[in-house]
Amino acid sequence: MLAVSGGVDSVIMAHLFHRAGFKFAIAHCNFQLRGVESDADETFVKALAHRLEVPFFVKKFDTEIYAVEYGLSIQMAARDLRYAWFEELLAGNKYKYLATAHQKDDVAETVLLNLIKGSILKGLHGILPKSNNLIRPLLFASKEEIIAYEEYKKLNHREDKSNAGSKYQRNLIRNEVVPILRQINPALSETLYLASDRRHQVEKWLETYSAKIKKEILKPFHSGFQACISELKENDVPAEIFHEWIEEYGFNYIQVAELFASLYGTESKVFLAGGYRMVKDREFVSIGPVHDKETDNVLIEKGQSSAIYGPYKLAINSMRKSSTIDFSNPLVSYFDEEKLKYPLLVRKWEHGDSFKPFGLHGRKKVSDYLTELKVSFQEKENQLVVCSADDICWVVGKRIDDRFKVNEKTRHVLKIAMQV
Repeated sequence: MLAVSGGVDSVIMAHLFHRAGFKFAIAHCNFQLRGVESDADETFVKALAHRLEVPFFVKKFDTEIYAVEYGLSIQMAARDLRYAWFEELLAGNKYKYLATAHQKDDVAETVLLNLIKGSILKGLHGILPKSNNLIRPLLFASKEEIIAYEEYKKLNHREDKSNAGSKYQRNLIRNEVVPILRQINPALSETLYLASDRRHQVEKWLETYSAKIKKEILKPFHSGFQACISELKENDVPAEIFHEWIEEYGFNYIQVAELFASLYGTESKVFLAGGYRMVKDREFVSIGPVHDKETDNVLIEKGQSSAIYGPYKLAINSMRKSSTIDFSNPLVSYFDEEKLKYPLLVRKWEHGDSFKPFGLHGRKKVSDYLTELKVSFQEKENQLVVCSADDICWVVGKRIDDRFKVNEKTRHVLKIAMQV
């Protein structure tokens, strides 16, 4: 399937495919942006397909309405519309490839445009000759060579007068920037074409190496992943490469650069993008979805044997005091039940919470206590506490409050075990 606008590049592409004996069809988009000129383009391309005796497909688009509806520029709207239609044509008519008439000068313009916009990696390879089922068979030729071929074969094409203006970014590059740069390097298109090809060779090698390192560093973590900061440092992973790894989650390079600037510090950092959150704490960088709905607080009534809070299950057992109690497991707590006030409350800790850690003197804020334990940002954020009335009796999985400890006067013990 050949995308033919009626311009010189696509017309020559169609003639070359015909001369080479390929089986092909022509597809033309009428974006209805230039009134009768757009309709004349359609008529011209239809006649070309008839002369070449190949199937012809055409579709009219309400491009301006689509652009307004989706908040896009006219150029981006036209791009979205045409490629969506091309995919439909390929699937519905069993064509294997879509061919577009990009040529060597287009590569140079793309490289310059992407460089101006700050692209460092993929943008500088310009336009690739093949990407999945999309091929660009004219990249070997310059615009000058294509025009010379048209004159030699005495062929005709349609001229889009809007290309002469500099309203759009690519036209501005083509009409005003490139001529100035050619004063420095007359072979600018050829130079940038070769440079982009070399850049693509390096990029393919880099992708292979980067994929290997990525697999070693990014580990599955809950519904996302985490990376060990020490491994990022040991492998000298640049911020740009890490951005490539996580770009699909919506984070921009500025956020990643700020993250990497903080890798040698101990402070936590949080970055948001769409429905995802990137967290940097002392040891890890983790990315996962943001959960809009928090788990409701859970009450434990006297005599209750279990409770569930999100992914956690608490097994509860009331028993008489025994000398065989094992205090070594931090996930299991024992309380003097007579000191507890039911119902107990299970919730996440809140700023301002404090308790009296068992075995320590005085009161301590839960936030400070967790910081001293050097728990990760995410673990700290998800920390649960069990409360008796207004007092915290257990920072779950860490330590009970000294006021509720089992002692020689205890007669009844409440055992709560957290099952992850």
